Amino acid sequence: MGKFAKRRDASLRTMHRAMRKLCLAPLRRGVKASGADRYVKRYRSRDFALSLIWYFVLGLHSLRELHLRLQADPMFTELNSMRGISNAQLANLLHDRPPALWQPLLAVLLARVGPVRALLPQAVWAVDATFFTLGCRLLARMLGRALQPENAGVKLSVVLDLGSLALRSFHLSIGSGHDAEHSEQLLPAHRDITGILLVFDRGYRKYQFFRDLIGRGADFITRACATDCFRAVASMLLDAAHPEIVCDELGYLGGSRQEPIFLRRIVKRCADGSELVFLTTVIDLSAADIALTYARRWDIESFFRWLKRHVHLQRPLGYRSLQAAEHTILAALVVYLLARLLAETTVDPDTGRVVVHVGPALQLLRARLHAKPTARERRALGFP
Repeated sequence: MGKFAKRRDASLRTMHRAMRKLCLAPLRRGVKASGADRYVKRYRSRDFALSLIWYFVLGLHSLRELHLRLQADPMFTELNSMRGISNAQLANLLHDRPPALWQPLLAVLLARVGPVRALLPQAVWAVDATFFTLGCRLLARMLGRALQPENAGVKLSVVLDLGSLALRSFHLSIGSGHDAEHSEQLLPAHRDITGILLVFDRGYRKYQFFRDLIGRGADFITRACATDCFRAVASMLLDAAHPEIVCDELGYLGGSRQEPIFLRRIVKRCADGSELVFLTTVIDLSAADIALTYARRWDIESFFRWLKRHVHLQRPLGYRSLQAAEHTILAALVVYLLARLLAETTVDPDTGRVVVHVGPALQLLRARLHAKPTARERRALGFP
């Protein structure tokens, strides 16, 4: 029995050392840049951040569970340097430490997670946002005004590469306003997006956003709205092999007060008789391929579901504080990127090629807590 217990402790220490080696230096830079440890007496911000990472890796549900784990597992407490902390102190750390300490670590992980497979003929990025509800009483007091639906929580906006399922950029904001308001933070002007095909829903319907993407050399596919003013000037030849495509035409989008935008309009009839109308700048793909590419946008919804179900992010920790919510969401994104790094080591035994499975990636990471990591997994986390 002692032999197996020793092996389990060694494997947990090995995995923890691998994660610390990858995360510790960026966290130190973030703590120093944000001044998170300026008035700290006992619990350092880097140890607090590591405990949050392990919170999601272990699949815990609340701060109380994390506190009980720190009390019940002396080795886990020793590895995280959080001995003697109370449940109230954990909540205070979430509220007091600046969320900016996560930025260097997220930048390092975003740079390391690269394209592994090409599922699509060109780079296709999906843009979307999800909403996390916060507590009413303290949020209203923090904002200094009455609580309204537009400021009732935190919105996470994401750019996801549909080819490699890698996170390209993200942005956190207060409220449930228009999604296109945060497009400049998601796709800053200094970032080269030439040749990228962006897929987004009607939440990003903003003509100036369309013009900016075209001016920067990017293509896009989106859904049209009933109020769009589209003037057709030419019709594309329909493919008899795809009778669901009932309209394919070229024309101009926009009224007389603004410069019109030259786009392609495609109408697809669904099995229930409803119609889907797409607007795109892509000319060289068939209408059926454009509709199929837009359907791949559902992968970003699966990503949000992964965050909310698999790592239990339905409601952020300390959900009555904005800073606590930001810490929770950023830590969950770190765990997602760590799981992606490990998932890149999965090899298909039939083809011998690396296959990325984002769904069971967290299960893979949890399974390695009590088993010795393979050499490929150790290299993926930067551990020699």
